[in-house]
Amino acid sequence: MKYEIGDFVSKPVTGICKIEDVLFMDPMGGKNTKLYYLMKPVEDEKEKIYVAVSNVDEKMRSCLTEEEAWDLIGRIPEISMEWKANFSR
Repeated sequence: MKYEIGDFVSKPVTGICKIEDVLFMDPMGGKNTKLYYLMKPVEDEKEKIYVAVSNVDEKMRSCLTEEEAWDLIGRIPEISMEWKANFSR
């Protein structure tokens, strides 16, 4: 699995979500149980989102931890910037 319980992920449209649980479900009531992430958006913890583990793609990604974010901010002066002129008119 790509994510674990407690991880924060960025999901298009929904925004930042916290992985609350990983569970087997069969949404159609048959015998095709699949593993799902149960996620809750940080903006609306009453909402529940279920995403099949097999359907997680590059659109959903991990969020930086607070420590990683501060480290990145501290390194901004060291990051070289490439200037590209805009010639389209």
